[in-house]
Amino acid sequence: NVEADEAAEQALRQWSKIMKLPARMAEARNYGGSQGTACLSLAVAHGKFRIDVHNPKHVRVMEWANREDFIPRRVIKAYSFTRDVYERDSAQMVKKTFWYVRAWDEEFDRTWAEIPAETAQLANWQDTIAPTHELRHGYGFCPVYWAQNLPNSQEEDGEGDYEGTEEKIDELNQLLSATTRGTK
Repeated sequence: NVEADEAAEQALRQWSKIMKLPARMAEARNYGGSQGTACLSLAVAHGKFRIDVHNPKHVRVMEWANREDFIPRRVIKAYSFTRDVYERDSAQMVKKTFWYVRAWDEEFDRTWAEIPAETAQLANWQDTIAPTHELRHGYGFCPVYWAQNLPNSQEEDGEGDYEGTEEKIDELNQLLSATTRGTK
C-alpha cells in the first residue's frame, strides 16, 4: 500500500494487473515449494513491464552481486529440446537436439532460441552464434530474482516443502500400489 497517495496505489494495481502478478507469484511459489527455489525475471516487452517465471532446474547463477542476500549479478538459463529437421542428404526427417539459452547480467538480457547441440558443446559457442534477441536493459542490476522456499544459507537452493518426507512418501506409494494390485 502507498499511504496517502491514491494515484500511486491505483498505478500499482494497474501494473500488478498488466504483469499478471498474482498468477506469476503463484507459479513461482509452486516451483519454490517443490524444488526449493523460485526464480523470476523482470523485463519490458512492447512498452509494458512483465514478470517471467523460470523453472529453477534450468537456471544457474554464474556470479552473485551479493551472495548473503541471494542477489545475482550474472544468470544463465539453458535447456535442451528436440525437434524434427529435414536433412537434404538423406531426404528424411531426423530428430535433432538444440539448446535454448537465455543470459542476464547487470547490462544485458540475451536469448539464443536454437543452438545446435554440436555447437553448444564448444567452449566458445557464444563467439560463433549471435543472440536471437539482445536487449540492453539499462537497469543497472541483473533483473533476476532468486528466492529460497525454506531458507538454507549454506546452499543456493532452499528446501522444498516435502524435505525429509521422501522415505514416507515412497512407503505410501508402495503401500498404495500393493493395495491397488490386490484389489484388482
